Amino acid sequence: MRPISHRIMTVLAVAAVAGATAWLVPASATSDWQTARTAKYDLHYGPGREADAGLVKEFLDTAHAKIAEEFQAHRPTELLDGIQLDIYLHPKPGEMASEHQATMTSNLRREGYKAAIHLLTPSSYRMASAGGSRDAKKDYVFRKVVHEVSAVYVQRLILGKPKGWRYDQAAPWFLQGYDEYLSGIHSRRAQDRTLERYRKLIRQNPGRVRFEGSIQVRDPYRDGAVLVAFLHDSFGREAVQNIWLSPEDTFEKALTSALRTDYADLETRWRRWLDQTETRRSAGPGLQTEPDAPWTRR
Repeated sequence: MRPISHRIMTVLAVAAVAGATAWLVPASATSDWQTARTAKYDLHYGPGREADAGLVKEFLDTAHAKIAEEFQAHRPTELLDGIQLDIYLHPKPGEMASEHQATMTSNLRREGYKAAIHLLTPSSYRMASAGGSRDAKKDYVFRKVVHEVSAVYVQRLILGKPKGWRYDQAAPWFLQGYDEYLSGIHSRRAQDRTLERYRKLIRQNPGRVRFEGSIQVRDPYRDGAVLVAFLHDSFGREAVQNIWLSPEDTFEKALTSALRTDYADLETRWRRWLDQTETRRSAGPGLQTEPDAPWTRR
């Protein structure tokens, strides 16, 4: 099974005319599409896809609850006040959504924020591409939902600060790895081993992550998720979230300032952590893992 977000793209789109929303709507959408409206989002789906819509609505509501818990120190309900969030379920694979790709678009505006998440309709997935079982397929789709919804919360969080580096300046490993990490620790399956598999890849080839003045990775999704897990284990959730909130003018400065360290120290800590047989998050709801065990919430 491919990694959940290996081909997920974050597209930062700004409408050319104030109030224009054409960029939000997929070309496949037609007048007979239906919409389920909620306080947090509008869910759009094709005719005859009511069961799919019900499943994705369940996933969306669960994802919002879990991510709101992650950001509980930052008034998560207020983060979504006044925004427009549209979810589109595509009946067939295409440019915006497929079995291995989802697309999130947003205008990155503090006022008048609009975003759209494009997902493939769950019943259009083949079992083999999502793990080979019905439960694995559901979890695969759910984790995609978590990955994309978490990006909305992060964007809103960083848009609310008065000054400092901006969302689109983040290193790809942090941008995508943060969302991938959240999707991994909130897996619906207690025995999910995705994040641990990612860590094993780095153990087998440590050159996937390099500290060369800044942090460089081979894969921003897999390797980024492991790096973000390392940061949570080593510094705690609050410190990692403070990277987003930092007033520093670059991501690289924000990372070391928020964590009160430097890249040499980070590399030393990383090498030690990577070889540990057990890791624990230092603050907040934690992780407890062993090399061959699943990563789970306590």
